[in-house]
Amino acid sequence: MEYIWVCGTSGVGKATFINRLLDEENSQLRTRMRINGGEELMAYGPDYHDDSLESLMQANCAHAIIKWQFRTHRKMKQLIQIKQEEGQRAIVLWRPLGAQIADLQRRSSWAIRDSVSTLQIDWNAMKRLMMKLSAETRLSVQILNASNAEYAVMNEWP
Repeated sequence: MEYIWVCGTSGVGKATFINRLLDEENSQLRTRMRINGGEELMAYGPDYHDDSLESLMQANCAHAIIKWQFRTHRKMKQLIQIKQEEGQRAIVLWRPLGAQIADLQRRSSWAIRDSVSTLQIDWNAMKRLMMKLSAETRLSVQILNASNAEYAVMNEWP
């Protein structure tokens, strides 16, 4: 059993990435993400299965893919502490902020022109949270460039 937290700011493509992982035809992406063919995946979070701590603790699959949001960060810390024997890792998605805000403005009326600065603040806050959690636990953090379907690994925090 492994818990995989898919993290990123609004509009970065967390749901798109999760849906691509769930697509059994996307074997290249699954292989790159160290998910073997035929292994059962379940997604948790908004638009997926219930992501309550109780539900996550009862997950019965090879990989529980969890859509991270700021409101779920405390739950992430709790699950890491409770399920120390289970594999846990975070995949952080990054895209240029201009591209993210353009996507947000296309799909949501609340996105405003100064949202680039808001996304930058959110990115920096999430980055600090992930770096701290990684330092305090055994959580492995991998950063991927979500600008295209290749999801290239980034060796440093942007």
